[in-house]
Amino acid sequence: MKRILLLVPTQYELSLIDPGVLKIWKDSYFLNASLESAGLTNQTDDHPRAIPESVDACSRQVSIAHCGFGLAVAGARTAQLLATLRPDHVILMGIAGCLGGTLQVGAAYCFSEVCCYGIGAGTGIDHRSASELGFMHWNGEEKTPGTKELSLPISDRIKLNSFRSLANSTECLKLLSVASASCSEADAIMKLSKYPDVVAEDMEGFSVAAACQLAGVSLEIVRGISNQAGDRNHKNWLVRESMGNVAVLVSSLLAIKQVSS
Repeated sequence: MKRILLLVPTQYELSLIDPGVLKIWKDSYFLNASLESAGLTNQTDDHPRAIPESVDACSRQVSIAHCGFGLAVAGARTAQLLATLRPDHVILMGIAGCLGGTLQVGAAYCFSEVCCYGIGAGTGIDHRSASELGFMHWNGEEKTPGTKELSLPISDRIKLNSFRSLANSTECLKLLSVASASCSEADAIMKLSKYPDVVAEDMEGFSVAAACQLAGVSLEIVRGISNQAGDRNHKNWLVRESMGNVAVLVSSLLAIKQVSS
């Protein structure tokens, strides 16, 4: 089995994954050593689980780590982890808000493409993306001086891996990564007017995808739909249920990768 890095933006999101699932991952795929000593199997609502540092990745098949909250830190932290752990594949998992009515709140989905909103010029309906301004996020260049191996250019959209054996794999679900989550229904509608083909918003996917593409590492994004984008009333959110379904999808991905290795 190839080395896989599981990324979770926040400790809170990881704390909502059932300890039994983490134990199965640990026992089946040699997840980070010392899960018990880090408190991952004894989580309570008052004492969320912490993530042990991911070191010596060659001694196990799967590592798990925080990538951090938001576009800025998530990309930088992912690049650091890719350089240190050198995984063959990355799975980013966490929560997202539904844009439009395509996805079910509480369910989890794999995405085929991630788009970027918020980098460019202007705000709100006047926002213009980097591509609209005539810029690439990355123009692409030689990875190693003197070789013909090139890193691909990065525009406002990055294609992701997908598995046809998963439930929603025949759908082309597109994710919008934002610097700031929708604060109202009107805010969410405005984003949909700019990107009418997206179905959910998160705050880390694009930057993690950019780091992975620059490093030549494949990426899948699994997001649980915790809420309708723009609804800031947490009483309506299904965070725990959505993260439970994320764990189910990630377990399927790990099983597929074990068989295909």
